[in-house]
Amino acid sequence: MKDLRYTLNHTLRRNIGNTLFSNRKDFKIATSKKKFPSKIEDLVDQYMENLKVIIAPVYFGRTEIEEYLIEKYKP
Repeated sequence: MKDLRYTLNHTLRRNIGNTLFSNRKDFKIATSKKKFPSKIEDLVDQYMENLKVIIAPVYFGRTEIEEYLIEKYKP
Protein backbone atom coordinates (compact mmCIF):
# COMPACT_ATOMS: atom_id res chain seq x y z
CA MET A 1 0.00 0.00 0.00
CA LYS A 2 2.92 2.37 0.57
CA ASP A 3 3.64 2.22 -3.16
CA LEU A 4 0.43 4.14 -3.87
CA ARG A 5 2.18 7.26 -2.61
CA TYR A 6 5.13 6.95 -5.03
CA THR A 7 4.67 7.78 -8.70
CA LEU A 8 7.75 5.82 -9.71
CA ASN A 9 6.40 2.63 -8.14
CA HIS A 10 2.71 2.62 -8.96
CA THR A 11 0.88 2.58 -12.28
CA LEU A 12 -2.42 3.63 -10.68
CA ARG A 13 -0.89 6.89 -9.52
CA ARG A 14 0.61 7.57 -12.96
CA ASN A 15 -2.73 6.80 -14.62
CA ILE A 16 -4.55 9.21 -12.30
CA GLY A 17 -2.05 11.95 -13.11
CA ASN A 18 -2.23 11.28 -16.85
CA THR A 19 -6.03 11.15 -16.91
CA LEU A 20 -6.79 14.15 -14.71
CA PHE A 21 -3.95 16.57 -15.30
CA SER A 22 -2.53 16.00 -18.81
CA ASN A 23 -4.37 19.09 -20.08
CA ARG A 24 -2.29 21.42 -17.86
CA LYS A 25 0.53 23.28 -19.57
CA ASP A 26 2.99 22.32 -16.81
CA PHE A 27 2.22 18.61 -17.30
CA LYS A 28 5.01 16.20 -18.18
CA ILE A 29 4.34 12.48 -18.32
CA ALA A 30 5.64 10.33 -15.48
CA THR A 31 7.25 6.93 -15.87
CA SER A 32 8.76 4.33 -13.59
CA LYS A 33 11.97 6.37 -13.81
CA LYS A 34 10.63 9.96 -13.69
CA LYS A 35 7.99 11.64 -11.49
CA PHE A 36 5.47 14.28 -12.52
CA PRO A 37 6.48 17.92 -12.01
CA SER A 38 6.07 18.88 -8.35
CA LYS A 39 2.77 20.78 -8.83
CA ILE A 40 1.24 17.75 -10.60
CA GLU A 41 2.56 15.47 -7.83
CA ASP A 42 0.79 17.73 -5.31
CA LEU A 43 -2.47 17.56 -7.29
CA VAL A 44 -2.28 13.76 -7.48
CA ASP A 45 -1.65 13.66 -3.71
CA GLN A 46 -4.72 15.81 -3.09
CA TYR A 47 -6.87 13.66 -5.36
CA MET A 48 -5.69 10.44 -3.73
CA GLU A 49 -6.53 11.71 -0.24
CA ASN A 50 -10.20 11.14 -1.13
CA LEU A 51 -9.77 7.60 -2.42
CA LYS A 52 -11.05 4.73 -0.35
CA VAL A 53 -9.55 1.25 -0.44
CA ILE A 54 -11.66 -1.81 0.22
CA ILE A 55 -10.07 -5.16 0.82
CA ALA A 56 -12.04 -8.34 0.28
CA PRO A 57 -10.88 -11.94 0.05
CA VAL A 58 -11.44 -13.54 -3.33
CA TYR A 59 -11.09 -17.16 -4.30
CA PHE A 60 -10.07 -16.67 -7.91
CA GLY A 61 -7.42 -14.67 -9.74
CA ARG A 62 -6.90 -10.94 -10.11
CA THR A 63 -7.25 -11.19 -13.88
CA GLU A 64 -10.82 -12.44 -13.59
CA ILE A 65 -11.73 -9.49 -11.35
CA GLU A 66 -10.15 -7.00 -13.76
CA GLU A 67 -11.94 -8.55 -16.74
CA TYR A 68 -15.27 -8.44 -14.91
CA LEU A 69 -14.86 -4.78 -13.90
CA ILE A 70 -13.78 -3.75 -17.40
CA GLU A 71 -16.75 -5.54 -18.94
CA LYS A 72 -19.19 -4.08 -16.41
CA TYR A 73 -18.02 -0.44 -16.43
CA LYS A 74 -16.40 -0.21 -19.90
CA PRO A 75 -13.86 2.47 -18.88
